[in-house]
Amino acid sequence: MLSRRSGKLLLGLVILLSGIIVASQVPMIQAWISGLSAMPSARLVLGQPNFTSEADPDLSLGRPNAQIDQSGMYAPCGVAVDPVSGAIFVSDTGNSRILRFDNPTALRNGADAVGVLGQPDFTSRYGGTTRHKLFYPQGITVDDVGALWVADSLNGRVLRFDHAASKPNGAPADGVLGQPDFITHDTEDHLPHTPHKMAKPMDVAVDADGRLWVVDWRYNRVLRFDNAAAKPNGAPADGVLGHSDFTGRCTGSNCLDITARRMSLPVAVAVDVAGHLWVTEYGNHRVLRFDDAAAKPNNAPADGVLGQLGFASCVAATTRYGMNNPAGIAVDGAGILWVADAYNHRVLRFDDAAAKPNGASADSVLGQSDFTSRVTAKSRQGMNYPQDVAVDNTGHLWVADSAWDRVLMFDVPQR
Repeated sequence: MLSRRSGKLLLGLVILLSGIIVASQVPMIQAWISGLSAMPSARLVLGQPNFTSEADPDLSLGRPNAQIDQSGMYAPCGVAVDPVSGAIFVSDTGNSRILRFDNPTALRNGADAVGVLGQPDFTSRYGGTTRHKLFYPQGITVDDVGALWVADSLNGRVLRFDHAASKPNGAPADGVLGQPDFITHDTEDHLPHTPHKMAKPMDVAVDADGRLWVVDWRYNRVLRFDNAAAKPNGAPADGVLGHSDFTGRCTGSNCLDITARRMSLPVAVAVDVAGHLWVTEYGNHRVLRFDDAAAKPNNAPADGVLGQLGFASCVAATTRYGMNNPAGIAVDGAGILWVADAYNHRVLRFDDAAAKPNGASADSVLGQSDFTSRVTAKSRQGMNYPQDVAVDNTGHLWVADSAWDRVLMFDVPQR
């Protein structure tokens, strides 16, 4: 997901958060950067009233801590920040809706959402295929003019909501890609693979020039749509990575060619201010980097890899350089890459990520006390299957902590 510039904080002196200088937090800053044992604590939680509780049971949802109301969440898989209004958007995947929260200065633990898309109100939960509905939405992003883009996964489409921060509850989408209109639902694997279709979009990112990047998970590819906001509904993609053309037949986890050109279950995408495209591969336990991605021809090889020592390996690991089913990804204006390493129940931080060699170690870890632990904890420090990350322009890291049905906010010291 496309994350925005963050202000740089002076290391070794102070941390500036909400205009307050807190000198006592200098050790925490040093621990973040060095990856030492001190574990940063989340400062805010959404979706739960506090850091250790579960919501009221609702067994009809199939999970006892899932909740459907104005403040609850069920398996959130996406988080994004509006650079225009500062609003926080959460993809409440299990409830087939997108929640909108006020900007961080107005939030408290367990705060109510102030808006909802994909459902007419805060107590409806069922998915659908219309202009007003969503069906298991996953990754989301907000572009520079405040348009919200949603990977509406089980509808096989990406929806666009213009001026999303001011939309009324249940407002219709303004555009659709991946389907010819708002009521078509063609996502089966036997259908022709074309530049117009998506099988199961999992994430979206928009770069500074308005290009939309879509992770088409089921077809093991990333699609590029140039000047996406101006395209008509159902317009074809302009480029593809992961296949030589738009008709590639490799689906699901059958893409076992572990090379710089192929992907196995890509799940998330981000693009930085320098034009580097980052793709997490759930199946190959790695993150691919494509330099000058907008100029790449179809099926171009990746230029770098993290999570593996090279392009020919796909080993799951719980180490400083390894990953285990990485999911969401974000990169800020300082070039810091954040990876939600889902099955390791942690978030990894890579400083100056675009300059790192293949297989480089992470610079710090969040959610675990070290790089070899993978425990779950319902606390201010712990996580359980984090699915997405986002960084805003005021020094906050947002984590969609999916299995605990919550979103955490951390104060992020920067270099």
